[in-house]
Amino acid sequence: MKKTLVVYYSKTGTTAAAARVIMAATNGEGFELKPVTPFPDDMYETSDVAAAQYQAHQLPELVSVPDITEYDQILIGTPTWSSRMATPVAAFVSQTVFADKEVRFFATSVGQTTGLIDDFTAQLLSGDQKQPLILTKRPTEAEIHDWLN
Repeated sequence: MKKTLVVYYSKTGTTAAAARVIMAATNGEGFELKPVTPFPDDMYETSDVAAAQYQAHQLPELVSVPDITEYDQILIGTPTWSSRMATPVAAFVSQTVFADKEVRFFATSVGQTTGLIDDFTAQLLSGDQKQPLILTKRPTEAEIHDWLN
């Protein structure tokens, strides 16, 4: 059985809820990413901050990142911000070497995901390159198993 780590960022709790279902379905461990500087409560302000971070190529500093060496499979979860992955997730992915790991992305979204798919595709440089799981509601265990198999 693969040893799984579910790494995620969740501003409102939606992605965290999806991560918990995925952890239960995979018997995986979880790690929640936290930026050193919290984002504004207002989602429009958060979107502006994230857009500026992407434009300046200055992703947020994270409090800590997980050690992935002992895991076979890394499942990375993000909310969708203006059709992009949340910048804390982009920061984690940009500073992590995923050699010899099966890496898959999942995202929670209520809107457009075109840029998000591009972000995921650009990040899938090594490991298992499966399609991301885009969630508009809480996933079922069957959906998780279909995505992973």
